Amino acid sequence: MECLLCKQKSTTKKVRSRFVKVTKYDTDFHPIYADPTVNALYYNIFVCPHCGFSYSEDFSRYSPPLQWKP
Repeated sequence: MECLLCKQKSTTKKVRSRFVKVTKYDTDFHPIYADPTVNALYYNIFVCPHCGFSYSEDFSRYSPPLQWKP
């Protein structure tokens, strides 16, 4: 992947969605997976080994302008 901040390329691991089976959710919405050795949350955030910037696939560079009214 290419870092969104420093533009350096690096590799990352990803869990294939067909292997992730959620059986239930805790009261705090934490997923409980069918296979306890697979936790997709560990692979949701990417950390650039060059600059340390962290992001996910859900990250968007677009930030709407703030509208503050006194």
